[in-house]
Amino acid sequence: RNHQKMPHGDGLKGHKWYAPSCQIVPKPGDPNRYYIFTTHGVENGPSSGAPFDAAHYSEVDLCLNGGLGDVIEATKNTPLFSIAAVRSAVVKHRNGIDYWIVFHQWNSDAFYCYKVTANGLDPNPVISHAGFSLGLSNWSSGDGGQMKFSPDGQKLAMVVSQSATAEVYDFNSETGFISGPIVWIPAIFSVNQGNPAYTYGIEFSPNNELIYLSRSSGQMLIQYDLTRGGNDEILNSRIFILGDNINSSDIGISSMQLGNDGNIYLSSLDLRNGLSGISVISNPNAKGLDCNFELNVISFDQSVPSDLPTFPSNYFADNPTIQNNFDCLSPEAQFYLDFAYTRDLNDIKTTHWNFDDAASGTDNESNLISPVHIFTSVGLHKITCVVTWLDN
Repeated sequence: RNHQKMPHGDGLKGHKWYAPSCQIVPKPGDPNRYYIFTTHGVENGPSSGAPFDAAHYSEVDLCLNGGLGDVIEATKNTPLFSIAAVRSAVVKHRNGIDYWIVFHQWNSDAFYCYKVTANGLDPNPVISHAGFSLGLSNWSSGDGGQMKFSPDGQKLAMVVSQSATAEVYDFNSETGFISGPIVWIPAIFSVNQGNPAYTYGIEFSPNNELIYLSRSSGQMLIQYDLTRGGNDEILNSRIFILGDNINSSDIGISSMQLGNDGNIYLSSLDLRNGLSGISVISNPNAKGLDCNFELNVISFDQSVPSDLPTFPSNYFADNPTIQNNFDCLSPEAQFYLDFAYTRDLNDIKTTHWNFDDAASGTDNESNLISPVHIFTSVGLHKITCVVTWLDN
């Protein structure tokens, strides 16, 4: 809390280069307890050699150390299973309270999914066998790439680094079971490259319908439409946001992370000037170039880590999304809130809508749960709704 290392906060497992090697999960029902889950790659980088250690966890109690918090020494670096790939991902349980954290075993097709509840960490994982076995190959010298849940908790996507491919699986957020894959995304070879473009980052759109894939060595950012149907139809929906299947772009993209504002943020490197920075997809639910990729909205004048901090994939999903019945044939539209998880209309204390239509006067705002608005002009309107819950 004062930006100082906790007394027992050193020596935790994990990897200094690789953000997905550390996940922090709050203990349900206790605002002062957190679990730190770690995986460990090789010392000279996550993409250079095989992982050699187990997944571990440590527990933090913010009431210790005079209220500044400390790692509970008895739990520090408690092993879970061996040998774990570096990647991991977290998502809420279907009940909206508990959490799942999933790891992948090295040289195996096994996923290990652990549940965190108010009673603590369940040491008995749900083990699922699905998709490719993670391991080394002639194309990849080690373990790298992201693994992400969809915001609705129904799908899991993972980069298969040794084959430069990616897979999308079904996930049962009630049982923790993983099945599939439902989609297999093949490697892409760009011009003058004997090996495929190294696949690294992966992320879902907020509406769960699109998936973005970054290929850092080929400088590509690619979008796929998961609503198209079967595997072939999804693969045929491929759109290159950066680069294409013949030429590389001048932009290297590594990790991606969905933010609480609905944007997808990307760690990026402009190879034309060597500047690294944070890029953004500001309309990630839109198909194709309408997703609005913007390069280096934040630029750095020095070398920075290529990974972004990780969050549970639906950590922000308790916020409802705005829906409407507008059909373009009438200026009138009714708006309502759509809930992904356990919160519903009964949990709302107040709402305050704004229709971005100043010419409508006092009708530009509403405090109704599901208001109707008649727009005064044709154009693009940004609709906002501030929701206050009963628990404030």
